[in-house]
Formats: sequence, structure tokens, C-alpha cells
Amino acid sequence: MVRSGMWVDYGYALGFPRLIDEKLAEQAPGLERVKIRGALAESEPQVLRVDPGQEHFVYSSYHLSAAERRYHDRGCCSYIPSSLGGIPGLYREGLADR
Repeated sequence: MVRSGMWVDYGYALGFPRLIDEKLAEQAPGLERVKIRGALAESEPQVLRVDPGQEHFVYSSYHLSAAERRYHDRGCCSYIPSSLGGIPGLYREGLADR
């Protein structure tokens, strides 16, 4: 169901969608610029593992976990400056769609 250019929001911490992440990673060759937002991924995001050059997935995190930070420190994903309490407002105001 995910197409090139779409936004995908992953769940926070224990809500991290492992199966969706694995299936998206498998689809990498057929996708371009899928923008993924996560936070505190409790396991290594497979989309980062298969695409560290961000040709297929552009991964950003509201709060970097140890797994995400390893990729961030290599320039493979980005951090979204935010406060935990302010994130819901980003979605309510439509700012997260940009």
C-alpha cells in the first residue's frame, strides 16, 4: 500500500511496527523517497539497514534510540527537534505533513 513519495509514521518505542518495517525494507528497490518518521525505535530499523544512503527511504526520528543514533551519527537519518509534549500538536495543526 505504500507508494513512492508517501509519508509513513512509525509508532513510538514499543509501538515500533517491526513487521511493517521489515516489509517496507523488502520493497526498497521499487520505492523512492518514502519519508518515515519514528521515535525511540526499540530495534534496528530495517529500512535504515537496507538503505543507509537514503535513496529509497528518508528516515527521521523525534527522539533517537541507540539503534537510530548509530545511523544518525553516520549521516543516514535525521533528528526532528521537538519536545515530547509538542508532537501531538504537530499532527493536529497539520505541520507534520510537510
